[in-house]
Amino acid sequence: MKRKEPALVVRLEESIFGFELVYQRGNRDVLAEIYGHKDAETFEAEGEVKRYFGKDLSLSEALARATRITRKKGFRVSVCGSRERNPVLRVFAVAPDNPGEIEDINVDLKWGLWLSLPGDWESYAPGVWGRMDKAFSGEGPAVRIRTAPRKEILYGDVIISRRKVSVDFLARWDSPDDLVPDWVPQDKFEDFEEMIAEWFVEGTGYYEEYTDPIGARVQETLTGRKWATMARKIDALQEQLSRQEREHSKAFSEACLGFAEVLGIKPGQDP
Repeated sequence: MKRKEPALVVRLEESIFGFELVYQRGNRDVLAEIYGHKDAETFEAEGEVKRYFGKDLSLSEALARATRITRKKGFRVSVCGSRERNPVLRVFAVAPDNPGEIEDINVDLKWGLWLSLPGDWESYAPGVWGRMDKAFSGEGPAVRIRTAPRKEILYGDVIISRRKVSVDFLARWDSPDDLVPDWVPQDKFEDFEEMIAEWFVEGTGYYEEYTDPIGARVQETLTGRKWATMARKIDALQEQLSRQEREHSKAFSEACLGFAEVLGIKPGQDP
């Protein structure tokens, strides 16, 4: 599946007036819309009106305000990079076909993000299968299943409306400093960590405002007529996520060997 491209990419940078959202690429009109929020302050410099977030705030506080405002304006946002290195915000436009009011349902399926059989759902989340079935048939309100199994670092949002399902599954990895291999000497640790952080910025990105990188992500919109069939298709996306994470893990190991070569480190073993 082709990865969805962000409508806008900006970097949060500190200036003498506060933190600015510095344009990187994408639609400048989206940036203007975000800055149009009442919480975005303005100042004049050399005859030009500039806008910023968070005067007298820390970087993490300014980041929290910027992401909150972006979401209030109706966009989805993910944050790449650490809070200490001018984080990058990737802003995604939300699909215009709004299903209307959505009821949120939080579930913990223990070992995975999804189950394909009604009996299994009754064991972990009684009554939820029926609500999903009614949402899909149009007999009930749309629902958003927020799934986060306590035994795995996995997260999922499944929005179910009449004859349509939007799926967003992701696997979250440890922060870059925890991913540095044990064989990296202390004097090379920070350089190696920075290489890892940049590798994720250029690749799968980070989990919203957190510093933990995304190990794998599957996003897809499905349509159909029978809920039981749709539930099996969603389960297949969970398998796709697992395959993607295995492939990404292999690529990360190879990247670490490349970082070691650049820094003149002899690996003690494969990462």
